[in-house]
Amino acid sequence: RSGGMSNSTRGLFSGGGTPDASTAVNSIDKITIQPIGNAVDFGDRTQVGRAPACASNDTRCLMASAFTPAGYQDTIDFVTISSKGNASDFGDLSTARAGMSMSCNSTTRGIFSGGYQPSPSTIRVNNMEFITFATTGNTQDFGDLTDDSQSTYGGTASSSTRGLIGLGYVHPTRSNAIDFCTIATTGNAQDFGDLTA
Repeated sequence: RSGGMSNSTRGLFSGGGTPDASTAVNSIDKITIQPIGNAVDFGDRTQVGRAPACASNDTRCLMASAFTPAGYQDTIDFVTISSKGNASDFGDLSTARAGMSMSCNSTTRGIFSGGYQPSPSTIRVNNMEFITFATTGNTQDFGDLTDDSQSTYGGTASSSTRGLIGLGYVHPTRSNAIDFCTIATTGNAQDFGDLTA
C-alpha cells in the first residue's frame, strides 16, 4: 500500500511494498498530470514503510507514519512538490502507529486520523491530529472520530473546507460509516451518512 498526494500539476506516490509483500520501500515517484506518461523517481522518504497517510497543498506533500521493518513509526516527513529531492523531517505524530493511510487537507492544514498502535495491532485508535503546511512541527490534537478505525480499509475526500472520512474497518467488523470534519476548526468528527455497503 502506498500513499498518494498532488497539487494541480504533479502527483506523488510514496512508500509501499514489493508485489509479494516481503519488502517495504521508501521511494517517492512523481507524475506530471499533463501530459500522460510513466512515473519517474522523485526521491526517497526518510524511512522505509508501507501505507503512509499523505496530505498535500500546492506547495508541500507530507507523509505520516508507516509500518516499517523496525516497527510502527510516528515520523512525518515532507517534500516540496515543485523540486525533486529526498524528503525532510517535518515533525511527529502524537504516537507511533500504522494503518492510517488516509488524510484530509485544505490549502493550509492536513488532518491525519485513525490507525492502530503496536502491541497488539488490534488496538485501533480514533485520534484526529492536524498540522499546518506552512510551518514544521509535531501534530496537534484535532478531535476524535466517531469510532476507532483502521483507516487502510477506508477512504477520504476533502474540499477546502470539509473532510469526509469513510471509517472502513472498525475492529472486529467492516463499517459503512462516513464521518466529517470542518478543517479550519478543531472538534470531534460528526456523522455524515453511510456508504452503500
